[in-house]
Amino acid sequence: MVDNSPSVPQHGAIGQQEIRTLEQQLAARRTARHQRSAPRNVNQQFEASFSRLDRIALLITTRVGTFGFFLVIFCWTVLWLGWNVVTPRPLHFDHAPAFVLWLFISNMIQLMLLPLIMVGQNLPHLARTYPASICTCAGK
Repeated sequence: MVDNSPSVPQHGAIGQQEIRTLEQQLAARRTARHQRSAPRNVNQQFEASFSRLDRIALLITTRVGTFGFFLVIFCWTVLWLGWNVVTPRPLHFDHAPAFVLWLFISNMIQLMLLPLIMVGQNLPHLARTYPASICTCAGK
């Protein structure tokens, strides 16, 4: 029986044309790899997009959300209330049990920080929605 099918190269045998084609493809890939821009840090780009007010709000929010800030407020409250309860009556500047001045100052702190905290919480949300398409990966 005679085999009339076109000759198929043996395993490992590649024709010259196929070698040239593979070399051209390899050269094109190497060139494309060198032409790609370096990967960009999306976090740096996102932070660079903040306005000055966003940066201030984020700075205050990160400081207010610490245990140190809690301790400052706690110590201030204990000292204020303790002074106005324990010391002799002529030294009181905010009389118990109302502590009107302390309540006023505490509420002003809360009213000022509430919008800043909301803005500071909104900025990380924006980071999650920042478009990932602006990041080019050199490895792919």
